Amino acid sequence: QETGETIKLAANVFLGLIVLLSANSGSATAFSKEADRAYLLKVAPISIKKQAMAKIIFNLILSVLVLILTCVVIAYTTNISGINMFFMFMLFLIVNVGHILWSLEIDFMDPQFKVHESNEDSKENKNIAKSVGIGIVIALLTAIASLMLLRGTFTSGWITLIILATLFLSVRIYLFMNKLQVYFKRIEF
Repeated sequence: QETGETIKLAANVFLGLIVLLSANSGSATAFSKEADRAYLLKVAPISIKKQAMAKIIFNLILSVLVLILTCVVIAYTTNISGINMFFMFMLFLIVNVGHILWSLEIDFMDPQFKVHESNEDSKENKNIAKSVGIGIVIALLTAIASLMLLRGTFTSGWITLIILATLFLSVRIYLFMNKLQVYFKRIEF
């Protein structure tokens, strides 16, 4: 029965993250959507860090709504305990923020201004495909880690998963902030 519970939790982690991280595709076009107004990013009297924070906060608000909806659906369609749902929610939140930063970084490093300037369908933006692909890999790796770590005691497994997710988030914050500072001056509009 414990193995079945572990598989159920890992499967729900995978499915929940697939839904949640796929919803972050908008973050992968946050800078590109500026299109013909993109030069304003450089001349604005606000620092690029503050502009990036505004985009992060906007995307975070939207994704938290999806996160809550995802957790409510999982809670109502399964018999996962309240404590496991709490840990799953925390895991989803941390991984989600890391993925939002990664998606913004993808767009920042390779903005697709021309796609949006010509009013082409934003589905042609290759950054969306990269973001979704990375999201699928993150969901799969997190589900595999869940399957391995939740075999013993659930609490220590969840705590280890959350620590690993926090390390992932820390790396994404570090890389995003450093790349934002270094590469912003090099972007051509």
